Amino acid sequence: MPDPAAPDAPDADGRRRRGDRRRRELIEATLRLVGAGGVAAVSQRAVAAEAGVPPSSVFYYHPSATRCSSRPSRR
Repeated sequence: MPDPAAPDAPDADGRRRRGDRRRRELIEATLRLVGAGGVAAVSQRAVAAEAGVPPSSVFYYHPSATRCSSRPSRR
């Protein structure tokens, strides 16, 4: 039986792609918020609302608000 956590497992790539896509969505939502209201407009709830995801998703992918708001500059 294949290990579901192995990098070559059938669903591992799909989960990774979904995770990457969610990270991009959150970064793009952060950029929109910064563009509209500056860094002060960025909060976990605001990013979640802008991205259309639960606030827990923001914390899951970006545990630190500082890290989330600094990520777009690394693009």
